[in-house]
Amino acid sequence: MGMAKLPLYGGESLSKLNMPILVIYGENDFLLPARKSIEHLTQYAPQTVEELLPDTGHVVVNQAPRIIRFLIDGQ
Repeated sequence: MGMAKLPLYGGESLSKLNMPILVIYGENDFLLPARKSIEHLTQYAPQTVEELLPDTGHVVVNQAPRIIRFLIDGQ
């Protein structure tokens, strides 16, 4: 199993988004290149808030409080 082919959404599509965006990636994700994904998303959607979790793979757990805080505050 290899890395997913990126980008799934091009810059034109991402630049049309105007809402706050939260992305949470595991630093050791073996399916998606986390840093490359974050760079691509923030290039076209600068309102993106990114979290790169150390010592975490593809399955990100225990982030509900962080997600709820983002949904309430937008940051």
